[in-house]
Amino acid sequence: MTDVTGKVLEIEVDVAVVGLGMSGIAAALAAAEQGATVAGIEHGAATGGSARLARGLVWAVQDMEAFRRSDPEADLALLAEVACSLPDDVEWINAYGFATGPRMDGLYGMGYGYRVTGDLPDTFATLEQALRDAGAHVLSGHRLDGLRRTGQHVSEEPAWALVGKTNTGERFSLKARSVVLAMGSYAASRQRLQSYLGDAAGRMQLRAGANSLGRSLDLAERLGLATAGRFDRFYGHLMPYGFQARESDYAPITLNVSEFGLLFDRSGHRFTDESRGDWFNAEAVALQAGGLAEGQPPLLPGLRHLQGVGVLEQRLGGDAAPVEADAA
Repeated sequence: MTDVTGKVLEIEVDVAVVGLGMSGIAAALAAAEQGATVAGIEHGAATGGSARLARGLVWAVQDMEAFRRSDPEADLALLAEVACSLPDDVEWINAYGFATGPRMDGLYGMGYGYRVTGDLPDTFATLEQALRDAGAHVLSGHRLDGLRRTGQHVSEEPAWALVGKTNTGERFSLKARSVVLAMGSYAASRQRLQSYLGDAAGRMQLRAGANSLGRSLDLAERLGLATAGRFDRFYGHLMPYGFQARESDYAPITLNVSEFGLLFDRSGHRFTDESRGDWFNAEAVALQAGGLAEGQPPLLPGLRHLQGVGVLEQRLGGDAAPVEADAA
């Protein structure tokens, strides 16, 4: 931040949250609610990140063993904590004026959840204003370039120094006792996708914010911090091959293609249990040669409300049509 003379101004806070998507803005609000002074740094022009492209589903795993079968390395204790806190999380969402639909059981064959109703961009505008009302600094359009430790313990004042630039090139500087890195995934980083998931992953369509470049990972690695688990799993969906959807089309298209139909490899053999749906099918397709598979409809009924459906019908027709994974 700078004043009218262009002089760099420093902010000192208890907690600096880098990235104001859903996780970041929730963390910033939680800290502010506990009386901490907070600064939130968001590279994008608006808060919300990749969550602005989501459908507002808030859910948790109930059947831990079913999830373990799908991911043997899952942290079941963490999943249990999320499941136990979900009612409180929904109450927190409602307290900010957002309605949630009825409870939905059997999600993905292992969980339950609720859908937040209303427009998600409006949701984030409301949460951002609540953060400002709590006295927090909300720095949209600010890119963090450097993070270094200035003390060995959080109790030291301050323990971290953060520097960066606004989108107009002005410098800003923060000091904080604690830092939360919440800059999202690496879905927009072709280099990281190929490194973790193979060459075909670099061609996947992006269903995430353009700023999801793995910068939290970059900063953490420079600081020598450890990461947990492997990075060869991802959350994504299936898309008709070659169809360049608009952001507003992603959710309705991918949910149909990921959830319904049969999948075949290029030799004509089924290679996965398609009934698992959603990201499981996307992962299975991504592992195929070239990240492609053949999809046999029924796919069209859920797509007829979309603009450009004529193109989709030509490509899908009644015959097998290529599908590809996307990264979210």
